[in-house]
Amino acid sequence: MPKDYFDFKKFRVFQDQCAMKVCTDSCLFGAWIEVINSNKILDIGAGTGLLSLMVAQRTKAQITAIEIDKSAFEQAKFNFENSIFNSNLTVIHISLQQFLLKQELPIFDTIICNPPFFKNYLKSNNLSINHAKHDIGLTLQDLANAIPILLSEKGIFYVLLPEYESKLFEKLMINFEKITELKVYNTEIDNKIFRIFSGYSYKNQLLDRLKSNIYIKNKINIYSNHFKTLLNDYYTIF
Repeated sequence: MPKDYFDFKKFRVFQDQCAMKVCTDSCLFGAWIEVINSNKILDIGAGTGLLSLMVAQRTKAQITAIEIDKSAFEQAKFNFENSIFNSNLTVIHISLQQFLLKQELPIFDTIICNPPFFKNYLKSNNLSINHAKHDIGLTLQDLANAIPILLSEKGIFYVLLPEYESKLFEKLMINFEKITELKVYNTEIDNKIFRIFSGYSYKNQLLDRLKSNIYIKNKINIYSNHFKTLLNDYYTIF
């Protein structure tokens, strides 16, 4: 059973009230996201607040997180308030669909999202788990429709998905192009892609295209050097 909290070098993430716990792919995603030129960041589906906290460690940008589940919202709020980055973090208890109806809708230069990506199979009796793991509250189409409304002209949208869903989502992003991609494998001897991290910008931005791979563990089942480099500022074991 996961413990009630997860310690990083500069913050602690409590997770006892949240359906989705801290996991390796989310941590890797949070460390990979580029925020050096960000001023306003949106985290869609905050969960524990992990991604917001990770990027807050590397930027002075104002970060707004939205979360539909009440327990997860309360958890993220607590984690934000008890972090040294609290002045830059805000979480709102709202769905993406409701957020888009706000009269004075802000525009963001960076948007990050680790969305639910299972469809109609293996659903739980727990509604919070279903919202976190399944697309019953946020579909890939909903997400694709929202990005052009929320993202600034030169902004970048970062998303974490499994391989199949990543390919589906790319087809939905008709006004965007993928400018960066990281294919994640569990080990160096594993040929199956575990997750794909993607960064999208509006078309015709004349930006470099960067695609690469990462193995979480090497052939002898210890963390790879690439993984250690990305997580070195976060994981207490490095």
